[in-house]
Amino acid sequence: MEELYYFVQVATLLSFSQVAQSMGVSQPAVSQKIKSLEKKMGCQLFFRFGKRVMLTPEGKLFLAYAENAILAFNTISKTLTDKTIKQLTLAGDEHFLSILLKTLSDLDVQAIEITNSRQVIELIENDTYDIGVLWGNHSLPGLHRVELSSNRLVLAGSKRLINTYRTSGTLHLIRYDVAGAYKNFLENFIQTVGLTPTRVTTYNNLNLIKKAMLEEIGLAVISTDIIYDELHDGSLEICEFPETTLSIKNAMIYKQNHPQIDQITTLISKIKQSIKTKSQIVK
Repeated sequence: MEELYYFVQVATLLSFSQVAQSMGVSQPAVSQKIKSLEKKMGCQLFFRFGKRVMLTPEGKLFLAYAENAILAFNTISKTLTDKTIKQLTLAGDEHFLSILLKTLSDLDVQAIEITNSRQVIELIENDTYDIGVLWGNHSLPGLHRVELSSNRLVLAGSKRLINTYRTSGTLHLIRYDVAGAYKNFLENFIQTVGLTPTRVTTYNNLNLIKKAMLEEIGLAVISTDIIYDELHDGSLEICEFPETTLSIKNAMIYKQNHPQIDQITTLISKIKQSIKTKSQIVK
């Protein structure tokens, strides 16, 4: 790359001595750079007439490529060394993060799964992580909130177990062992609907809950986005409670004065465009 710089300078000033003076080197050093480049290219780039130089036809052709190469090098060099550009970090709910990372696998992000909303907020407030993913309607000073989805909470499971519950009231409830806003939504749904399970099995992992539902271990209170695919292929159904409609909101938060604010808003915009709010389709 250094030889290209010397070549462009000589091609511009048409003088080895002026280039040597402007770059603070000796004239023989400039001549040596040009000779080395000509040897690599396998052609003469300059005509030499004493102290005067002129570009050869090959030199004129090479000049455009050299200038573009230097421009490209400077651009990528600035990008790689710009300290304001860094990998963004996400902290939040396991379900949403799993969808995010699967759907947007090309995103340069680092993620940590945390189900407790208070912990997520603290990580964002103390600058440990850049963006938080939360359930609920959190609104805190200094934090900006962008809502991503609003999904229904339902009692769901296999058709056989739903029919059993409807006819006999027997309910083996699968519960999500989670802290924070999601837990409050689940508890509110259970109380509002008046569920009185005869047996309860608890899991702290959404994939295990889905597996238990599909294996007909019990029915679960869950948001529709989590079981979207299973609802549409018919492997799971919803036990409707006509007079009860409860929804749970999902949002991303970040500090309003974050130094990478443009990078964050661009990322969130891409997420909103790419992730389908599946629960809006579930009736």
